Amino acid sequence: VYYSGLYYKILAELEDIPLIKSLATGIKEVNENKISVYQTAVEAVDILMESVKKIESSLFEKVIDLIEDPNWNEFASNLLFRKRLLMEKMRFLKGETSIVFEALKKLLLPKNQNTELCEEQQHLLIHTCDRYLNSSKQLIDKYMSKLPNLNEPMKQRAYAIISQHQPAENIFVEEG
Repeated sequence: VYYSGLYYKILAELEDIPLIKSLATGIKEVNENKISVYQTAVEAVDILMESVKKIESSLFEKVIDLIEDPNWNEFASNLLFRKRLLMEKMRFLKGETSIVFEALKKLLLPKNQNTELCEEQQHLLIHTCDRYLNSSKQLIDKYMSKLPNLNEPMKQRAYAIISQHQPAENIFVEEG
């Protein structure tokens, strides 16, 4: 509450009304999408993934909208989305809680909500995540090439996220 209040105090002291409006809209989008994802209220995988992308990038997108370069929005939203999916996949593979994989499970395996997933079901969830990881990688490459003034540290960070290895699926294969 303290930091939230401090944040709003700083915003109130700014005299940049368009920026404040953009940030407020971004915060609203983040919160709406968090509710959808965390309550697993989404009805399709594409909607789930779009909500995750919005959670990660809405604030950035709203600020970038002020400079009116859609290439930055696409680049940044896919970069942040990919980073989040990689983290969620790693959590799932380690047996930790992953809100994205829980939502995928609800959408793709509705009859298995309270049961242990078999290897085939785990692979289905991983394969679905991998499709979006690959798609985001292609979009990052596409939009990065449209940003000729991208500075070197940003390029290096983007390449690190793009080239980050997706954990192997065979972590679930039992040794025998």
